[in-house]
Amino acid sequence: MQQEVIALTIPVTREGQMEYFQIKLPHNLQRIVGVEFGMLPDEGQVSLPVTSIDPHFQLRSNEGFGRLTLQVPTCGGIFFQGELYKDKNIHIGENIGFRNWGPGIWTHCAKRHEMEIQVGKADFVEGLYCNTHSEDDAYFVHIYLWIEKTSA
Repeated sequence: MQQEVIALTIPVTREGQMEYFQIKLPHNLQRIVGVEFGMLPDEGQVSLPVTSIDPHFQLRSNEGFGRLTLQVPTCGGIFFQGELYKDKNIHIGENIGFRNWGPGIWTHCAKRHEMEIQVGKADFVEGLYCNTHSEDDAYFVHIYLWIEKTSA
């Protein structure tokens, strides 16, 4: 068995945009083992309100940007659905300094979704991304589909 990732980038340019796409699967696919997704650019300064609270401990509400849905047509039903958020608490940061410590499932501001989907003879994964952000900010959605292939 060999693991690989299939990457896809979706440009989002307008409010309310809905983007249908297909991710072509290799002929020797064994199963889907995970999904990751995020957005770029995530630019701009984080401005915190002036208060007597130490700014390193202030938490702000994250900003919703969209919804991702994935399914394999031959398997029936949706196997992944998730919301895309902009992290507005990046000022909290991470201090990873241990030599033998590996990052956990939530340590880099995004959740890695592990799963095991047997796809049979499927040729592609169908997807739909819906932009729910209320402004016309252009950004790119990056989708990473982790797969396991047979050696043949």
